[in-house]
Amino acid sequence: MDVSGRLRKMPASVGDPVQYKLRLGDDHVALNELIGQPVSIEFDGIIRCINCDRVTKKSFSQGFCFPCMRKLAACDSCIMSPEKCHFHLGTCREPEWGQANCMVEHVVYLANSSGLKVGITRGTQVPTRWIDQGAVDAIPMLRVATRQLSGFVEVACKAHVADRTNWRTMLKGETTELNLAERTRQTAGPGGRRTGRPARRTWRRQHPRGAGTVSGFKLSGRRLAAESNITQPGQNTPRVWRTARRKRPVPDSGHRA
Repeated sequence: MDVSGRLRKMPASVGDPVQYKLRLGDDHVALNELIGQPVSIEFDGIIRCINCDRVTKKSFSQGFCFPCMRKLAACDSCIMSPEKCHFHLGTCREPEWGQANCMVEHVVYLANSSGLKVGITRGTQVPTRWIDQGAVDAIPMLRVATRQLSGFVEVACKAHVADRTNWRTMLKGETTELNLAERTRQTAGPGGRRTGRPARRTWRRQHPRGAGTVSGFKLSGRRLAAESNITQPGQNTPRVWRTARRKRPVPDSGHRA
C-alpha cells in the first residue's frame, strides 16, 4: 500500500478497542491492522498552511502559516489558556467563530491517560477529546456555559491535579486504575457540586496497543524510514507526508505515530 497526501487530524471511532485511521489527503488508512507492521515515512519537504494552503517554511499552532496564526481566533492565546478569553471585551479576532466555538457549553472533566488529569472540551466533543488523549477512563466533572468559565475551573483544579499527559507512560499502557467518581468528589468538593451541572457517569474504553519500545522521532531530513510498532496513534500533526507499507521485516522498535 502506497499512500501520499497532507496529514490531518487523525479520525477515531468508538469501538472496543478504539478504531484509528490515518488521514492523508482524501485517503483514510486503517491503523489498527498495522500494529506491529513495518512502515516507512517520507517527508517531501513541502509544508502548506491548513487554512489558506500557502507554502510556508515553518508551520505554527499545529499547521498554520504565520499570517493565519496571527489573524485566526483558533490560534489566539486563549485557545491554550481559555481563562484568558476576551470575547466579552469585543476584541475576539473572529466574533462569529468565537460565538460558535467558545460561547457554548463546555465540559470540565477528569481523565485517566498516563494518570489523573483535568481538562476541558466542548460538550459536542465528548468522548472524542478523551479518545484523542488516549484516556482509558474519563468522567465529566462540571458542565458550564462558556469556554472561559471552564478555563477558570481548570485553573483552580490544576492546583491539585495535573493537566498534562505523559505520552510515553500512556503508550506503554502503564496507567494505574483510578476511581474517577471519587476523585471528582475530592477535586470539585461540596461547593463544586453546586456549581454548574455535575455528571458522575464514568466513560471507559480500550485502545489498541502493541509490544515494543516507545520512543519519539523528528523528521530531520527529506526521508525517514522506521519500524512502526504502533501502540496508540497520537494527535494532529498537520504536515505533508508520504507513507508506504513495507513487506521486508526490520528489527523490532517503536515510535509515536
